[in-house]
Amino acid sequence: MSEFGLIIPALVEQPRVALAATPYLRALLQRSRPLPGVAQGLHAALHATSGVSAPLSALPVGPVSALGDGLAVTTQCALAEPLALEVHTDHVTLAGLPQPAITATEADALVAALNALLGEDGLRCERVTAARWYLHGAGMAALAGGLARVADLSGVRLDEATQPAPEARRLRRLLTEAQMLFHQHPLNTLREEQGLARIDGLWLSGAGALPARLEAEMPWSAEAQQKLNDILAATPVLVQISAARRLRDAAERSARGSGEDCVTAPCVEGAKRLIFEGSAS
Repeated sequence: MSEFGLIIPALVEQPRVALAATPYLRALLQRSRPLPGVAQGLHAALHATSGVSAPLSALPVGPVSALGDGLAVTTQCALAEPLALEVHTDHVTLAGLPQPAITATEADALVAALNALLGEDGLRCERVTAARWYLHGAGMAALAGGLARVADLSGVRLDEATQPAPEARRLRRLLTEAQMLFHQHPLNTLREEQGLARIDGLWLSGAGALPARLEAEMPWSAEAQQKLNDILAATPVLVQISAARRLRDAAERSARGSGEDCVTAPCVEGAKRLIFEGSAS
C-alpha cells in the first residue's frame, strides 16, 4: 500500500479550529498517523520529514522560505519576525509574537522605519505577511546564523537566545537599535492607547544564502519552455515546484551531455521520461 505525507499549515498552527471547520478532512485524518515533529510547529514538521540530518536552526530557512514566498533572493537573508519582550528586574526574555497580532498596515509602517534606519548599513527589510518579514544583506549568515525562531524561544533570556550567532555582539546591537526605533514609533503609542500590547522589537533566524549552482543555467528555446509549461500544467499542484526544478535540472544536463548550446524540446521530453517514467531512453 502506498503512503504519503500531508502537511497542512492550518492544522499545524491551529488544529482544533481547522478540524472543527473541516469534517471530511477530520474523517480522513482519523485513518492516518501523525508525522514526526508536528507538535513543534510547521518548520519542525517539514524538517522532520525531509530526511535532513542537520538541526533546523543550522539550515538557511530564511532564503529558502523567501524564495518560496516569491521574493528575489540575490544575497544572504534572514527570516525576521516582530517580537514581544518581557522585562524582568535584571534581564529581558522573549515573549513570542505580539498579541493581538500585528496588522499589515502596522507591519508596513515598521518595515519602512527599519529600512530608513538600516539602509546605510546595506540591509533591506521586506515583508510578505504581517508577521513574516525578511532582512536582506551581506553578512546575514554571520549575524543571525544558527538562531531559532521566535515561537521556539518563548521565555528564553534575550542574551542567551543570541549566543549561537557567530557575531552575537553585532546582532545584539542591531536588535537594540530596532527596539529603540519601535519604542519611539507612533504606532506603539497608538497601540497603547487602544489597550493593545506593544511591538517591542525584531527577531532574526534561519540566516544564510541559497546554495550556489555548480553550473550556470543554460538558455532555453521557446519550444523547450513551452514543453516544460505543458508538462507542469498536467502535474498536480502540490508537486509542481519540485517537479519544475527536477525537470529543469535534468533537461539542462541532457543538453550539456549532447553538446547543445541551449535546452531543446527533445531534452525536456527526455527529462520527463527520466523523472516520471523512470526511463532515460
